[in-house]
Amino acid sequence: MINKDKIAFNFTQAQDTYATNAIVQKRMGEKICQLLNLFIQERKLKVCDLGAGAGANLSLQYSKSLTSKIDLTLVDLVELKQEVKEALLNHQFVGDLQKIKADLVLWCKETHKTKYDLILSNATLQWVENPQGLLKDIFDNLIQENGVLAFSTFAKDNFIELKSLTENSLTYYSKEEWLKFLDNAGFKVLVAQEFQSKLYFEVLKDLFSHLKLTGVNNLKTSAHWTKTKLLDFYKGFEQFKVGKHYPLTYRPLIFICVKN
Repeated sequence: MINKDKIAFNFTQAQDTYATNAIVQKRMGEKICQLLNLFIQERKLKVCDLGAGAGANLSLQYSKSLTSKIDLTLVDLVELKQEVKEALLNHQFVGDLQKIKADLVLWCKETHKTKYDLILSNATLQWVENPQGLLKDIFDNLIQENGVLAFSTFAKDNFIELKSLTENSLTYYSKEEWLKFLDNAGFKVLVAQEFQSKLYFEVLKDLFSHLKLTGVNNLKTSAHWTKTKLLDFYKGFEQFKVGKHYPLTYRPLIFICVKN
């Protein structure tokens, strides 16, 4: 079972280093925003960012392209950084701003008076143990008719190097499985994209520092690392070495969907 308190703690610890080090997650957010420009009409929108994090990075990225007002709701277990809150409040196209500290899975199960025109989520849903159930709750409880759901997550071969060396991994689903989840929930999929992005590190210590600085942990549960296990892990990683560098493979998925 995924420890949500541990996830929140990790991301809180990484709140000052995430934006600089989460290179792939930033690219994912950029792709979402680029695609939204093709499907979102210029009008006042009610927008909800699920798993916004301390930096509300996706909402900040999206706000750069705004030409009309939005009311914005941010949902996460992690507190919003004060400077981010001020930046959003001072944005000319951000009207009402609401931060809800909650487990997004439980929050989405609730009946809400407000229905959203646009629901965003970047690099978050891989932490959800029942993604199909969450998508159904979003469809039933949160999104307006003809509303858009735009999100990213990771595919099966994400962190393949780490996954091959430890069985204690998050569960990642294929693009085809996500498409089935979305169809079962009732969404019409407008865009489904998968791509690969590799980062390279000169020493393994830097690779693990990268994971820590982004709040990311490939392990589903806490693992006890003995000196022997750690040495075996380091030796095992040598098989993936490319030249003088150690790779870390990301497999992002991007979806743009509509409720109709």
